[in-house]
Amino acid sequence: MRALLGSAIALAVLASPLQVSSEGVVIGHVVTREYKITITSTREGIRYSVRDTTGRALAEQLAPEQLLARYPEAHRTIFHGVGERVPGGIVWAGK
Repeated sequence: MRALLGSAIALAVLASPLQVSSEGVVIGHVVTREYKITITSTREGIRYSVRDTTGRALAEQLAPEQLLARYPEAHRTIFHGVGERVPGGIVWAGK
């Protein structure tokens, strides 16, 4: 775990309590040095909204392939990272 903590570039936080919006159910957030990605479950499938470190919206409700095309580093972190659950969230080391 120490090696993972030393190289962690993101923190995944499960949404609690359950956050329901008109777009769907927020199931979690991944925070990296550059972005905060909100992961939402919708009727159309999982969607990703991207904000910068100041909270400014960069993209809303992207499908996985759209996230890959527009933010490949964020996609890599979410889909190819390694995480471990810790109190208050998940420590995540992306590739």
